[in-house]
Amino acid sequence: MSLKSVPPKRWLTIALLVALPAGLYFLVAERVSWRPRTLQQHAYDVAFSPTGNVLATAGGSSLKSSGEVRLWDTRTLEMKNEWKYKGAIMDIAFSPDGSTLAGSAMDEKVNLWDARTGKLLHVLNMGTVVREVAFSSTGLVAATGHGGATKLWESRTGKLQRAWQTNQSGVSSLAFSPNGKTLATGGDSDDETTKLWDVRSGKLLRTLTGHSSNVRSIDFSPAGDVFASGSWDGTAKVWSAKTGKLLHTLAGHNSNVWAVDFSPDGKMLASGSSEIKLWETKTWKLLRTISASGYGLSFSPDGTMLVTIDTRERTVKLWRIK
Repeated sequence: MSLKSVPPKRWLTIALLVALPAGLYFLVAERVSWRPRTLQQHAYDVAFSPTGNVLATAGGSSLKSSGEVRLWDTRTLEMKNEWKYKGAIMDIAFSPDGSTLAGSAMDEKVNLWDARTGKLLHVLNMGTVVREVAFSSTGLVAATGHGGATKLWESRTGKLQRAWQTNQSGVSSLAFSPNGKTLATGGDSDDETTKLWDVRSGKLLRTLTGHSSNVRSIDFSPAGDVFASGSWDGTAKVWSAKTGKLLHTLAGHNSNVWAVDFSPDGKMLASGSSEIKLWETKTWKLLRTISASGYGLSFSPDGTMLVTIDTRERTVKLWRIK
């Protein structure tokens, strides 16, 4: 496997050959931009479309400033579309069919846009600052935020389906299982638990303890048998989705773990902190540490790219995986 940055047009590419243990090498192509905002600065979240042809980036120069969503062609890295919003966009997610993009800002609302044109389709009222948004495989959109409030809407109509309190002082992360039947929520620093919920009934299935700070990111494996959580305690943990049993603790990060993401084939897990670590999921051994920070990260649907957000600069980088 090799990693290299994807050089867009109008970028100067510098290739470096890096030696690894056991005589292995990989090529890292560092991009030097003549136009620093060619890929969005101050990004807070990124998302690939289900086909992988489009990358959405969202953010703003500060939390209280106006924000924007940008859509990029992943082959050329040329911007396809852009639309503005009155606040910085903190979180985004594509619908399963790729037709809708959900986004949240600091104004207590979830916006559903046409993912091609940027046309506003629905405004969903959360009633509190939204932390995370996610789509289920069945087309439900979930949002959660301050005070542990969690709501589910039908994305096609914008109709509220269910609302409940997680009994977590705040929710920092959420994720649906691949079959859409389970929703996982991660608590903030006053709670530090992960809770599993039955989506149909809203019933609490399990409360999982083990982290000692914010549960900042959750991701289910493609098979749905396990899920990973990343925390500000500097660890990522792997849990059984069926029993809630803690299976593995992945240590070694030097600071907060902001993001976790499984590769589409389930063979790797990426965890993002002040550096990015790639883990092999059969043995959970560390494959590689990348000297780039990962405030946010996501594998492309075909597994050939990893997109990351720099923790300090909020710049977006794409890494080619072979």
